[in-house]
Amino acid sequence: MFENYEATKKDLKAIEKGIITVWHPKLNFIFKKKKLIEKTTVISFDANFLYLWTRKEFPKLDSFPCGLKDYRAYKIPHNLRIKDQFQAGWKIGVAIEEFEKYLPKKILKNNYQFPKISGSLLSPFIKSHQDVKKDYQLGDIYNTYESYLATVIHEFAHIYYNQHKLWWFSNKKQNLNLVKSAIKLFGEERTNLNNLIIEIPYPLLWSEVFAFCTEYYSATLFWPMFKKELDKYLKINLAKLIKNPSFLSSRNSHDLAATIGKIIISSYSKDWPKRILQF
Repeated sequence: MFENYEATKKDLKAIEKGIITVWHPKLNFIFKKKKLIEKTTVISFDANFLYLWTRKEFPKLDSFPCGLKDYRAYKIPHNLRIKDQFQAGWKIGVAIEEFEKYLPKKILKNNYQFPKISGSLLSPFIKSHQDVKKDYQLGDIYNTYESYLATVIHEFAHIYYNQHKLWWFSNKKQNLNLVKSAIKLFGEERTNLNNLIIEIPYPLLWSEVFAFCTEYYSATLFWPMFKKELDKYLKINLAKLIKNPSFLSSRNSHDLAATIGKIIISSYSKDWPKRILQF
């Protein structure tokens, strides 16, 4: 459906609007340490180009007009055929693995050194969600301009949370020390354990809870119609979980995050970001 789709000015401006919203003073309540997200590169795509918004300079890349202060926008040609399944969402990292051969090596560093989020353009995103048939009464509510902006904010929230918590074994040197020490111990060799640092990655669900709460809070501030749709959708969708006795372990992380997140944001309305980051 979107194999020949080319980005419009409206598509590109929508991403810039999402980024601008992240920096809105009203969201300082959540993003208190803006330095933790200012290095984030935003990546999108159409049939011919990858589009990048970043605070880094890449002189070898072709630029295009950018309406964001302190940001630069670049486009990189590609010759990949993008499947429609990638047009419906956003994620941390590079949305499609094949994109990596086109991106500057610096961008491909892990998400602690060089955070990045990526996803589809506005029009394909909305169209994809309009075409999805769900089994809940309201259909797919992520089919509006507001829901698109909320999705971009959601991914920035993941970046922010993950800068506070270890969410994967990212330190290669530390990993090698752990494995080598364990090998020696299994071989009954002596080894110095005093300098080993043991950190277990935090459960991913807390990152999802933080992202949900950020999206929900942002909707309350900026997108009242989308917030209203979220309330209706989640009330109906979560009610279906009750039919399964083990629902909290059998559903996807977004359902779990909405369940826990709504309780937290209601219980700690004045300091829920701090509370979640402390868990």
